[in-house]
Amino acid sequence: MTDEKGNGSTAISDFREWIEVYSAADETHRQKMVAEGVRLAEERREVLKGLIEDEPENAAKAMLSASDLRCLPTQVRARAERRFEGEGVFELFISDDFERGISRYNHYFVFEGGRFRAFFPDDLEVAANKVFRVKGFLINRRILLAEVDPL
Repeated sequence: MTDEKGNGSTAISDFREWIEVYSAADETHRQKMVAEGVRLAEERREVLKGLIEDEPENAAKAMLSASDLRCLPTQVRARAERRFEGEGVFELFISDDFERGISRYNHYFVFEGGRFRAFFPDDLEVAANKVFRVKGFLINRRILLAEVDPL
């Protein structure tokens, strides 16, 4: 679970450690910790963007619980993933590289008036142009799906 520099696990664990310290701190100390939390959240966010695309199973393990998200100060929460639940349609776009004999499959989930690149663990199945109810995480126009139910 690393980013291109090999420090993904560190960014994720450093942020989790910050949450633990922040949660246990008094209000005065918490105010002094916000800038560090913002920095760590931004580093973690960059790592998560890559994990969502390359290792969705590991990205799912790195997502914050609802209680962790609630305890974050506003400035830090704005840089964390957003949990979502909604109904929408999957789209599938296939791009072929005929010279190399490679096809790339890009899934998108359309909901709330937007189109988001969708990633999911191997054990989830989706079909294009069908309506689904989903639960997952949203980060930088990328959706990591946790649950998918056809309607």
